[in-house]
Amino acid sequence: MQKQSLAAIAMLMHEFIDLFGLKKADVENWLARPTVQLHTKYQKTNSGRSRRFTRLNVTELALIGAFVASGVKASDAALFVNVLMDEQRFSISGGKRFYAFAPHDHLNGVPMQELNSSALTKLIENSPRGSIAIIDIGGIFQRVETLFAEI
Repeated sequence: MQKQSLAAIAMLMHEFIDLFGLKKADVENWLARPTVQLHTKYQKTNSGRSRRFTRLNVTELALIGAFVASGVKASDAALFVNVLMDEQRFSISGGKRFYAFAPHDHLNGVPMQELNSSALTKLIENSPRGSIAIIDIGGIFQRVETLFAEI
């Protein structure tokens, strides 16, 4: 089997940001800010050349974006996503699909394989704001896999 080149296993930012609801400025900000501790290795930028992103880069950025959209600070989201990716708790093969949490309380969320109304009701009842966020972790992993399978 022939080794794929970096170009064959990586993509440019414009090829994935819309699929995950990311903004170019946010991604560039996360890459530049030392307070956002990204876990995966990113290609260095070169003058006149666009940075390419690997499957792991895209997964990390998509997960961070989902948590940020749910009210979690980017720096906190990056740390939490690092744990998710390190533990491979949400791998496509056997992890929980969803992660539900009360606003500003993502560390005490509940991983679920299916959206369970009693667990969601309990989260809502315990939420000071009477609301929760649900992130489709498994769905994000699956969309990244599908995206890279098309390369």
